[in-house]
Amino acid sequence: NVKAVGAANDSVTLLLGLDVNGVVIAGTGSAVLVRSPDGEIHQTSGHEWVASDFGSGVWIGLNAIRRAAHDFEEGGQTVLLNRFQELFGIEQGDDEGLLARFRSLGVADQRMKADIARFATSVCAAAELGDIDAQDIVKAEAEELADSTAGAIRRWLPRSQLTEGIDLVQCGGVLAN
Repeated sequence: NVKAVGAANDSVTLLLGLDVNGVVIAGTGSAVLVRSPDGEIHQTSGHEWVASDFGSGVWIGLNAIRRAAHDFEEGGQTVLLNRFQELFGIEQGDDEGLLARFRSLGVADQRMKADIARFATSVCAAAELGDIDAQDIVKAEAEELADSTAGAIRRWLPRSQLTEGIDLVQCGGVLAN
């Protein structure tokens, strides 16, 4: 039921450019914007990853990095640990290099979010291929984004409008995966 496809640099532009009730963006960060019947635009999520960005690449990547680190500490060589090492160019058995990369991802600089979120693509691919840990991470973050979206819709759209049906646009790199 795609009515239109477009590219925009931010969600407000996308929402204003289409005749839809809301926009759900899941990329490095995430945001949900809903246009209420009076034309006002309301935002849920998208207030940076520490407080929100539910279902974003940052949260998928961060949870998967934590899982990979846990697997490393337990001495296991799991799918997520292998994918982490592959993505960041760490040789098997290079424990010092692996630990150094874990530590470097904890340093708040201009690349931190992007580096963490970059792992989300590998996690989504592992989930698609059946890795249970990856599936659990992706499902949990998808539920977070769905809850955020549902909350925004319930808060700013009248029930009568919901029973008639609404149009939402979904976009972002995480949704593409």
